[in-house]
Amino acid sequence: MTPLIENFISKLALNLTSLSTSEQKYTLDFYRDFLLDGDFQAKEEIVKELGTPDDLAKEIKQDYVKFLTAVTASANDPHASDNYFNGLRVKRYPRRKRTITLENFNQVKLAVKTTDVIIHQGSQFQITVADYSSRPIETNLVKQTLVVKEAPVEKKNSVIMFNRLTAVSRVEITVPKLDSLTKISGQSHNGDIMLQNLKLKNIVLNLHNGDIYINNVRVSDEFIFVGQNADCFVTQSKIAQLSSKVQNGDGSFKRSILKQIITQTDDGDIEINQCHANISLQAQDGDVLIRKSQLTDQNIVKSTNGDLKLGQLAHDISVQLKVNDGDIIYRNSSIGNSFNSQSMQSDSLIATLRDGDIIIK
Repeated sequence: MTPLIENFISKLALNLTSLSTSEQKYTLDFYRDFLLDGDFQAKEEIVKELGTPDDLAKEIKQDYVKFLTAVTASANDPHASDNYFNGLRVKRYPRRKRTITLENFNQVKLAVKTTDVIIHQGSQFQITVADYSSRPIETNLVKQTLVVKEAPVEKKNSVIMFNRLTAVSRVEITVPKLDSLTKISGQSHNGDIMLQNLKLKNIVLNLHNGDIYINNVRVSDEFIFVGQNADCFVTQSKIAQLSSKVQNGDGSFKRSILKQIITQTDDGDIEINQCHANISLQAQDGDVLIRKSQLTDQNIVKSTNGDLKLGQLAHDISVQLKVNDGDIIYRNSSIGNSFNSQSMQSDSLIATLRDGDIIIK
């Protein structure tokens, strides 16, 4: 640990006292790794990418507030119901809430619909379920795997009527240690998944009409995400390999170490901000924004019917940019010792464009 990095971490710690002890430790450990990974040699380099310790602390606390807001949002409506919207009848199913304490488990498998799932560090292995009699949540411990699934809705043939679900169920899972879990997998329809303060080997998720929020999560092997009408938000996380394929959804990755990220999105935007990453991005009918980041190894960015906006980047390797029907805007960046628009040699940037402009400043 260099004096430069230690000084920054010490000042950052002074601004994070409102977080819990475990959250402070995780956050400070992460930014030590982040600064070492970036090989910063001057204070100005750190401030250019992360801002001052005060500025960074505000962003970190805002991320925790956003997560807490998302976690509690679905818990504040105890009278939500199934409504028949033709005005003839309203049928109510009051929410039930129960807490289950289980023995140790190291994996979570999801098979839910219309359910928000929150998994984070707490004081013990515990599950809090808020659901409805019309669609109850079942939890089972199979060996070391916690299985969470939503029972099928009963079909009633006696009355023919349109039915609309107006609220989601909610499952909150807590584990006592950052590394209590090794894997989270499964699928969700019409519900969000939120993960915070965890160390995992693998995440494998399929979402339909729901978003995934990841804050303060380390994945040592691979994070695989497939989504439709789903957004993916990742902040302050370290992921060895991230592979995502999304239709009608955005991807946002901020202040994270992404050793390799392979992302494909249709009808959605991709944002990479303040990250250290090796990227292979492909966006159709969407824009790509990459800023204040360090890129490693070979990088490929492709966009169809969208713009590429890159700024304040640092990379001494090659970046290949391809755009159809869009603009490339590339500014305020260090691209190594040379600029070569023809070859695939190192220290080069290759840009291919059709029906658009290239602006380099």
